[in-house]
Amino acid sequence: MSSKSQGPDPARAGRMELPAFLAARLAALPARKRLLIAYSGGLDSSVLLHALRELTPEAPLFALHVHHGLHAQADAVAAFCAARARRLGVPFERIDVEVKPRGRGVEAAARDVRYAALRARMRPGDLLLTAQHADDQAETLLLQLLRGAGPRGLAAMPELRRLGPGWLARPLLGLRREHLRAWAEARGVEWNQDPTNADLSLDRNYLRQRVMPLLEERWPGAATTLSRSARLCAQQQQALEGLLARQPAHAGSGETLACRALRELDEPERQALLRDWLRRRGAPMPPERRLRAALAMLLDARADRQPAARLDAGHELRRYRDRIHLLPTRAPGAPPKRAIPWCDEAPLALPDGALLDIVTANGPGIDPACWRRARREVRYRRGGETLVPAGREHRLSLKEIFQWRGVPPWRRVWTPLLYLDGELAAVGDLCVARAFAHESGPAITLAHHQPGEEG
Repeated sequence: MSSKSQGPDPARAGRMELPAFLAARLAALPARKRLLIAYSGGLDSSVLLHALRELTPEAPLFALHVHHGLHAQADAVAAFCAARARRLGVPFERIDVEVKPRGRGVEAAARDVRYAALRARMRPGDLLLTAQHADDQAETLLLQLLRGAGPRGLAAMPELRRLGPGWLARPLLGLRREHLRAWAEARGVEWNQDPTNADLSLDRNYLRQRVMPLLEERWPGAATTLSRSARLCAQQQQALEGLLARQPAHAGSGETLACRALRELDEPERQALLRDWLRRRGAPMPPERRLRAALAMLLDARADRQPAARLDAGHELRRYRDRIHLLPTRAPGAPPKRAIPWCDEAPLALPDGALLDIVTANGPGIDPACWRRARREVRYRRGGETLVPAGREHRLSLKEIFQWRGVPPWRRVWTPLLYLDGELAAVGDLCVARAFAHESGPAITLAHHQPGEEG
């Protein structure tokens, strides 16, 4: 199932009974070992908890309550949730967190710390359910519009996405708040009113209590329509990401972008491709003006230059051999001058945060017998190192090897050099010395896992 799925149209979903609707949504979600519910004690999560217990009485179901401590009734709400879960026979856990806005706003800070706490409780194969519905989706769309978000932001909340070792699902996105309230009242479900819902200084509360009633008065069903728009934006964004992933600029490993292919695109296409690539690498999204300036610097600099464009305090883009790399702004400094012994078969942790591991496959590579009996150590470049690579006739310097293998300058100083009994046997995962090479049969090569660098 796609992680961008937005679920059914709220207009059609509202005509279904809640248990039948929920059963259909659960059937469409990934297989799971446990069902976790983010249980706040409010109307929405109370309906979800009761409906799931009724629908799947034998399923391994767990209620998680995140205690933010943001109002005086927080302890009483947590106690209410614990009592309701116990009455339903659902295991319950209260998770205490501390919210530190730090200039981002209480809502955003609370959301971030809440999802981090829930993610930390998840195991492989878990499915975490939250109770957002169509009205929440409409409010999210309006908030994103008011923040000047692009298509990805206007897709609002996906019904399903990856979270930690499992999945996060929102199975009620196709239902209106009024449907949940009617079901709760008909079944005698109790819930708690969050006192912070009356705080109009919070953007979402202001939209919910002041703006949405006016919109619904003028355009009945506005929340359903807005939720449908978010679903259509999500579908278009998913299609766009698929097209961008097949662009020639991604040719190669996908870890870098080809400048030549980018230059053949118009400006909006370049920006869309770079945004998608940054998102896939887990990098922050810069403002449009900075993104446009970075593209101009990287694509327009002379061929003999190696331009760098800063994205934020922690990331920058660099060009090398007409490809764009993403890397941390802060370099790890100078490597140590001492040799680092490698005494066992476990991966070796290097001072810059990288890992050096071994891979056994058919040659060429280091003879396993030689590997086992030799004294192994890792050093870094000091100057004057040379070797004859396996399959070659002539001796090469490290500079020539780096140029041959296209290693960017900023990686060279931290490329690990493997020594066996005091002789240079391998340059990272780039090449093995001919003197130690085993051409056929099982042989050992190195795998160098770079630290915190996506390019």
